[in-house]
Amino acid sequence: MSIVVFTGTLCQPRKEATAEAEQYGYVVGARLTKTSSFLICGAKVGAKKMEEAEKLGVATLTELEWREKLAATGSVDACSGSEAEVKGFRVQPRMTKATTFLVCGDKAGQKLKEAEKLGVTVLTEEPSKKRTVAYDEVTGAVNGIKPKQLLVDGTFHDVKSASGSTYIVKRIGMVYSCSCPAWRNQRHPPTSRTCKHLKQLLGEEFETMRARGSATAPRGTASAGGGSSRAVAKTTAPKVLLAMKWEREKDDPVGWWISEKLDGVRAFWDSSKKIFLSRLGYEYPAPSWFTAGFPDDVDLDGELFGGRGAFQFTVGIAKTQGSKHWEKLVYKVFDAPSLKTQKFEERMEHAKDVVTKASSKYIEWVEHTMCKSLEHLDEVFNEIEKLGGEGLMIREPGSKYAQGRSSSLLKIKRFHDGEAEVLAYEDGKGKYVGMVGALRCRMSSGKMFKVASGLSDQQRDKPPAIGSIIVYKCQELTNDGNPRFPVFVGIAADKTRPKDPVIANAMGQE
Repeated sequence: MSIVVFTGTLCQPRKEATAEAEQYGYVVGARLTKTSSFLICGAKVGAKKMEEAEKLGVATLTELEWREKLAATGSVDACSGSEAEVKGFRVQPRMTKATTFLVCGDKAGQKLKEAEKLGVTVLTEEPSKKRTVAYDEVTGAVNGIKPKQLLVDGTFHDVKSASGSTYIVKRIGMVYSCSCPAWRNQRHPPTSRTCKHLKQLLGEEFETMRARGSATAPRGTASAGGGSSRAVAKTTAPKVLLAMKWEREKDDPVGWWISEKLDGVRAFWDSSKKIFLSRLGYEYPAPSWFTAGFPDDVDLDGELFGGRGAFQFTVGIAKTQGSKHWEKLVYKVFDAPSLKTQKFEERMEHAKDVVTKASSKYIEWVEHTMCKSLEHLDEVFNEIEKLGGEGLMIREPGSKYAQGRSSSLLKIKRFHDGEAEVLAYEDGKGKYVGMVGALRCRMSSGKMFKVASGLSDQQRDKPPAIGSIIVYKCQELTNDGNPRFPVFVGIAADKTRPKDPVIANAMGQE
């Protein structure tokens, strides 16, 4: 039995942190003792507490290290627990001598050793167990069961609870979300979550079928009618090349390749599976008509792009399963990872040929221009900025495709991106009375700030959910570590925790 103690200001409510730890089989203690296993430290931890842990020989972990430890403990299919209960089994959050079976998903870790000590039989979840579902995009039906009320894709609806509170229900593809705490605090994937408000609006039978099946739209169609589909799952994350910040006084750009930094969604084209993958290994479920003609023999690196300044719009479509709105996106290619040992110029020519042979309006090569001088770089940057672009990327000539962060690829932006968790809303004033005036947010560092600039009237009326991660941009960080002149960009794609901006010189013109 492992005992954990939480201290300091945590990123999540103490009650939620306790429930989560217990779900993974830990016992949460109120204070440190000799039997304590871990001290989990949030922000503003006192020196005495750390000294006490050291004296008692208790291991200390940051919140990030704790979450990584939980992730390694193991997870099974989101619906396995409820299915077991239906079949008469009692599901418990931790093992005891009375436990009969331990069912293991991915990364079972220390639980296996604990099961062996207790004499508990270990069973492995069947990896090939995929639910086949039929989804009708027009009627919204899942396996023939229609929702009580049809929500149009991309729309929001207010639902009142018995207590009088109003929550926002939203549909994006076959992902139905609710702003209530019960939906937000579930550890299941968003596709498998439900709550009493969704059941009230869509019907108990429909919600049971949808959540159990984690339904996705048929990849081969975006029109009416059903079709078979497999659940979108996480696969091995692709090892993509990541850029570093350009520093004006340090990095000479002459001879490097200049391209526009696109405000889209990073997407790796896995040619063997013919699917798009995010940096974390999740599939972006593009319809088959979108990827028709895409290569099956060379992996590509690029971004799904919906236009300058359309980041949130692009994210919404990229995560919408089988939607006809994919026709508004283009896959902008800027590298070919399959040829990682070749020079960039060789990869560039090969990728251009691949794009040409695809003969599709949904795939394009990102144009690159060789930098002639620092003044030339400034001219291109200013031109892109006037057009509403995010910035520039510069690529070292003759460079190989490195996996991970590399100085061979540098990004240049006037503003710096950061991410933050939405904690609360501030009431609007003047023309925004009755709407959200600003979002109160928390950085990864624990610093609090509010952002109002960049929010559209629609976003002020239907703001990002409490607990969601947003992207903002700022010119710099103040001496106190707060973003200066933060501007709301959109909801972060594929992110579960915030990341603070790393400030470099950018164009050196601030």
